[in-house]
Amino acid sequence: MILNRVESNVYSVIGRKTSNNVMKGELLKLEETLKSILSELQKVNTRMGNLEARQVNLEQGQKNLEVRQVNLEARQVNLEQGQKVIISDIGEIKEGQKRMQADLVDNLGNYTEKILEHVDNKTAALNKRIFDVETDIQRIVKQ
Repeated sequence: MILNRVESNVYSVIGRKTSNNVMKGELLKLEETLKSILSELQKVNTRMGNLEARQVNLEQGQKNLEVRQVNLEARQVNLEQGQKVIISDIGEIKEGQKRMQADLVDNLGNYTEKILEHVDNKTAALNKRIFDVETDIQRIVKQ
């Protein structure tokens, strides 16, 4: 659009045979148009600089996100390894619990047998004493 105005001004100056004053006026218009174009180009350049700075910021942000993603992936791997260890430990605990239950039943059986043996021994000893006492009582009663 601006280039169209410049072209039209240039063609109007070149295409006409005009006096010096008219030509100076046309050149002044052309100069104003060029200044306007320069001003617009400077604004575009400034905007481009801002866009480049924003792009650099976005790239840095993206790099930060990528680093965070790598860190998260590493932490996820650590969690998965920890989970495997926990699962393994749970398996060992369950196996130990089964052994402990079996051992408990066996040990209770053995302990119960020992208690019964002890009770039987004490009962036999008491029966012997009672027998001895009864025998003595019967001898005394017969005398």
